[in-house]
Amino acid sequence: MRVGPGVLLLGLCASAARAEPAAPPAEPAAPPAAEPAAPPAADDEPPQPLFSDTQLIQRSGWHFEEPGLAGTDPRHMLTFQHFDAWAYGRNYFFFDVTLPWGRAGNVAEVYGEAYASLSLGAVLGRPLAAAIVRDVLVTVGLNAGAASNGAAPLAILPGLSLDLALPGFTVAAIDVLAFVDRGRFADADNGCHGVAVDVTASWQRPWRVGAVAGTVEGYAELTTRHGQCATQLLTQPQLRLDLGRLLGRPHRLFVGFELQIWLAKYGIAGLDEYVPRTLVAWRF
Repeated sequence: MRVGPGVLLLGLCASAARAEPAAPPAEPAAPPAAEPAAPPAADDEPPQPLFSDTQLIQRSGWHFEEPGLAGTDPRHMLTFQHFDAWAYGRNYFFFDVTLPWGRAGNVAEVYGEAYASLSLGAVLGRPLAAAIVRDVLVTVGLNAGAASNGAAPLAILPGLSLDLALPGFTVAAIDVLAFVDRGRFADADNGCHGVAVDVTASWQRPWRVGAVAGTVEGYAELTTRHGQCATQLLTQPQLRLDLGRLLGRPHRLFVGFELQIWLAKYGIAGLDEYVPRTLVAWRF
């Protein structure tokens, strides 16, 4: 699932300094057809996940743009993320720790997002598929974090998610959510309290050339203007190589590159960022 970013306007609107959510899980959001589904849970047990994916990801980059800092800001980020799908929907969360490198005034932060989605097709007992739409889900999300400069992003995101059936893609989804901003800065209103529209497209497509394989994945997210925060666009396409496959441990260790493009970063009109980053991911 794709995660809706928050927005942060330092000094004016510190609404979710969205640490960049990691890319969608490295497997389909449902068990592959070739694998049997998990057996039904006993009457006295809760439904068990049909599929789960947990990853630890390290990313490093340079040329991050930050308001109030001359030049650009290098930093690295450690992300823990989890995804699971069960009979009636799915759950996804990630938690980021961002540490800047060596410059006075740089901001350290922690940030997380959590989403729970309920399949309407499963609840109603009949498929809601139509054309390329595979399923419709009701989604509720929570974004929250804290930064050393006093920013405390907080947002609630209710809405709908569409799972798409696109040839060759293991993940293809569109989320249309409300973005209810309740972030704070230095214990005061961040200036962006209000309701915006948050639309996110997520994708993942595997590739293979001989013995070398991996994925192209990522997301693109648009959050509309609210309060003093301008409309912003954040996208993070990734190219991943399954290094574990070459070492005899397929689908475990990935290396690659990510390009972060953030227009109107933190909701600040004119603050645009283009950052290439390296990544290393370990899948448990």
